[in-house]
Amino acid sequence: MKRVLIIGNSHDKHLSRFIKGLRSLDVDYAIDILDVSMRQDLCESNSLYDRVCISKRTHPDFIYKIPFLNKLCKYRDTVLAFKNIVKDYSLISVQFITIQAGFLYSSLKKNGAKLIVTPWGSDIYRIGAFQRNFTRKLLAEADFVTLMPSSKFGDDVKREYQLAESICLPLCFGSDILDAIFKDSKSRADCKKQLLGSADKFTITIGYNASSAQNHLQVIEAISNIKNILPSNTILLLPMTYSKVESYMDEVRFALDELGVEYRIFDKYLSDEEVLDLRKGTDLFIHMQKTDAYSSSLQEALLSKSKVINADWLRYKELEMDGLPYYLANFNNLTSVISQALTDSCRPIDITDALRCYTWTYQLAEWNKLYKQYC
Repeated sequence: MKRVLIIGNSHDKHLSRFIKGLRSLDVDYAIDILDVSMRQDLCESNSLYDRVCISKRTHPDFIYKIPFLNKLCKYRDTVLAFKNIVKDYSLISVQFITIQAGFLYSSLKKNGAKLIVTPWGSDIYRIGAFQRNFTRKLLAEADFVTLMPSSKFGDDVKREYQLAESICLPLCFGSDILDAIFKDSKSRADCKKQLLGSADKFTITIGYNASSAQNHLQVIEAISNIKNILPSNTILLLPMTYSKVESYMDEVRFALDELGVEYRIFDKYLSDEEVLDLRKGTDLFIHMQKTDAYSSSLQEALLSKSKVINADWLRYKELEMDGLPYYLANFNNLTSVISQALTDSCRPIDITDALRCYTWTYQLAEWNKLYKQYC
């Protein structure tokens, strides 16, 4: 049987969702993984793969606590694991560029396998010079690099790493919530009632995870400046189900208590149905994240016909083909932009048709075609 080797983190929920999606299609190839997470605990997601090869620690534990030696040991561990299996594959797919995956740049093509590299975002935007060097070498070895179609992120990667257009494929991890929104017939009021127990709320959603990079505190401060013009039935919704740091969560709770506006923090797992209700039940979505390569949550809010405020340093040209579908803001003018969004009677332009190619269904089918072609 033909085989594809995924190089990534088998514990990652996004990768697991991707593999589950592929399994739901007509897959006539085996899907294996070289797990480079360096975690030693068991992973339930391992059952998704036909074979699992784990990059294990082969040195004394104390060495991995020494910064420079830690990197060298991870390199050696990953190379040893890879050398044991590489001969079995004609297609290798790197999902998220880790230092460990970057270390393999000189070994990945030696057996003649096709190499597909998929950067996710933070592995490009939030790395230092050391990792950038290995990322550059890994991308130079790639036969194909998959990037979100017509995106600023794609342009940034191509420019920074001087990638030829011919090797860049318009692929991303599509949104299953987009699929659900396209099919769902519930009204905004229905979704509010399902999520909050009441349809009589004006809902403002801040960000989409618990990371401090979402800049919750700055958004709350901006809202505090116009507290007197908020609808009296306003409730702030904060999805903080992952990337949690308790000390930061406490800061956010304190700021919300000081603000004195009703709020709800979602800090437990949300089902797809609950995420759907959150998206469609939002009147105003404020997205002021530090960096963001893929805009699934933003797309879902736009498809739900919510008003959206987006950071002006986060531009998504794939969503701006026919004009701006959202308000643009920075922290100098966020208060006034929120005020404008609250008082405008009309929403920015509708981009429903442009969002169809970002659905989970569409993107999964394209990934399956790619893997079938080169396995």
